[in-house]
Amino acid sequence: MTAEQVRSWIEGFEAIKQADQERLRQTGPRPQWSVTVSLSLIEAARAAGKPLRDLRREAEDEQVRQVWTRLKAPYLP
Repeated sequence: MTAEQVRSWIEGFEAIKQADQERLRQTGPRPQWSVTVSLSLIEAARAAGKPLRDLRREAEDEQVRQVWTRLKAPYLP
C-alpha cells in the first residue's frame, strides 16, 4: 500500500467511527441489544466447540500481575 492509500484507509475508519458516535448520540445506549448480542456470541462460541476461557492466557496474565506487583512494591506507601 502507498502512504496515500493508508491515509485514505484510516480516514474511512475515522468516518465510520464518527458516524457510529453520531448514531449513538441520536438513539442513546441500547443495553438490551448489547446483552442479546453478547449472549448470542457466547452461544456461537460454545456451538463451535471453542473454549470460552484460555487457561494458558490466564496463567500468563497472572505471571504479569505478579511481576507488576513486585515492581510496584517499593513505590507503594
